[in-house]
Amino acid sequence: MAELASTTIWTFYGPRLLRIMRRGDIAGYNYQPNILESFSDRIVHAIRAAFSATYWCSPVVVVMMYRRGYFNVEGVQGLSRMAISLFAVYALAFFFRGIGRLSNADYRNFIGAFVQAKNNPCLRTKEELASYDFDFWGWPVDYKWDSVGADGDKNRAQRPAASSRKSQTSDRSSVPCKILGYLAMHTFGQKMIYPGSTSLMNFLLSSSSSEVTAAAVVVVLVEVVIVVVVVVVVVVVVVVVVVVVVVVVVVVVVVLVVQSDSRNRKTRNREFL
Repeated sequence: MAELASTTIWTFYGPRLLRIMRRGDIAGYNYQPNILESFSDRIVHAIRAAFSATYWCSPVVVVMMYRRGYFNVEGVQGLSRMAISLFAVYALAFFFRGIGRLSNADYRNFIGAFVQAKNNPCLRTKEELASYDFDFWGWPVDYKWDSVGADGDKNRAQRPAASSRKSQTSDRSSVPCKILGYLAMHTFGQKMIYPGSTSLMNFLLSSSSSEVTAAAVVVVLVEVVIVVVVVVVVVVVVVVVVVVVVVVVVVVVVVLVVQSDSRNRKTRNREFL
């Protein structure tokens, strides 16, 4: 019963099946989804691609939304209605895609092998699963290292504290670089670990498995261009913020100096009189 429930859940949430490999005398062939699964899957991936594009262009999108007056009560209400509508469409498409998969014998056989490999990872189940070509994220994890648990089991050598004034100054000056590096690695940097992991690129190049394989280099190049654009935008924003802060500080210092000089002149004039 539990296995049946797990198989049903993975039918809705599981990876896309691309191809059934050759088995003995039976030649391999591309997976043919039915109309219900195909249409619903396109809607699901279109919404994911739109969300991915909005995420990558978020600095520009936020500025445009602010200039169009979306950051008020009426704007938030409109955005909420839009988000609820998109979520309803996404949920319905997700549900009907699962129904389409359930009605397809090839996908039922695949998801059965997939659940077996997940629950009982061994050579036999993995060989059975290897006869299918599907989204890479669904492949069972062969090795996993927990850095949180590992840190508590070993004693790491602590870096000696900086003793010289020069080292302390260098550490302070590297704080902005550390902040930018942290933001970069926890946003678009993680996507560069595995090329083709963004929903937008997967949507644009997901017509068939052969096309995806042939366009792997294009995926990497396009994602590198996107990352470079995002880095340039982030750097420009940071530079603009720094320049604004410097200008404000200079103006404040000049105003204080002028006021102090004016007070000194008034004091001198009163003493002279």
